[in-house]
Amino acid sequence: MGYTCFRVTDERARDVMPKATEIIKDIFKTFPEVSKSLKGSDGYNGEPFIDEEFIIFNGDAEKGEDYETFYFDVYDMDSNFCKTANRPYELAVCLCLLVLKDTLKIKHGLSWRSAFKFASDVYFMSHENDNGEIIPAGKNWVKARRLYNKYCRTHNMKIPNYSKWNIDE
Repeated sequence: MGYTCFRVTDERARDVMPKATEIIKDIFKTFPEVSKSLKGSDGYNGEPFIDEEFIIFNGDAEKGEDYETFYFDVYDMDSNFCKTANRPYELAVCLCLLVLKDTLKIKHGLSWRSAFKFASDVYFMSHENDNGEIIPAGKNWVKARRLYNKYCRTHNMKIPNYSKWNIDE
């Protein structure tokens, strides 16, 4: 699996990045199965690095669960990517992208819009193709949405309407 073009689209999103990183840290604590095999950027040393500006982690290289480092910098307006090769840390990547998309919002006129975009090589939502066949969403997207929904319910947060999200842009 790969994630391409994840990026901040408006620098005003920096103001809400602390909220996003606090949610991500709390999700990793709340659901230890998501973060149990996460390491620092090289996959060998340390823990995931998450602060008000950066999110950096990889899978556990000693277990062969690493691939490319997930690196997000709220000040980087360029597109970034992270290929996960279906390693276990992919679920953590999915959750981070969901939280960033849901949390990095800015006022646009009378409404709020996300200031974060991402695309995925695996389908984010199940859909019907032109032949009427149902194409399933990637399993980690399904798991990530379920975990985030559970987190939102237990923390009195609004559950996102994923079907209205613009992704793959």
